[in-house]
Amino acid sequence: MKIKHTEVVGYETDDVIASYAIKYGEDIPCVISSWDSDYFQLINESVNVLRYRGKTTMVCDVDFIQNKFGIIPEVYADFKSLTGDKADNIKGAEKVGVKTAAKLLNQFGNLESILENVEQIEKTGIRKSIMEGKNRLQKNYQIIKLTDRAEIPFMLEELKYNGERLKTNEVLVGIGLK
Repeated sequence: MKIKHTEVVGYETDDVIASYAIKYGEDIPCVISSWDSDYFQLINESVNVLRYRGKTTMVCDVDFIQNKFGIIPEVYADFKSLTGDKADNIKGAEKVGVKTAAKLLNQFGNLESILENVEQIEKTGIRKSIMEGKNRLQKNYQIIKLTDRAEIPFMLEELKYNGERLKTNEVLVGIGLK
């Protein structure tokens, strides 16, 4: 089909995808097709996440993140560090759910600022929970935060599709499924 593909060693796939989105996401429109919510942190005016599920397919953009979580995409890793992620077996801060995490992030800006200003958190139980979970929350962030640290296997110019338009049956035959 003349589509570039590769396997990488030393990084996870999401690290490579993040590297592409960060490197090229300001220059060209990028669509990441995945149900992994960790990619939400990469969303900006040019980068979207496509969650394909037939009739329930959705494109997640800046507005989607703001409407669903009450935060901007840039702090999604901070948000998940606070709330946790059952799918990845990451425990967040006790007593901090979606609404509380959004409120804290909108008040303080990011996880680092929350931890630096923890004494300003009004609710005693939440303040105590964040203070006691500080090290875990910082580790969560290190695990969740996607960066451009992975080497990208192809330059943008190499990824331009120059093949012919194929019909679905031709694709299925080409990959051995028909």
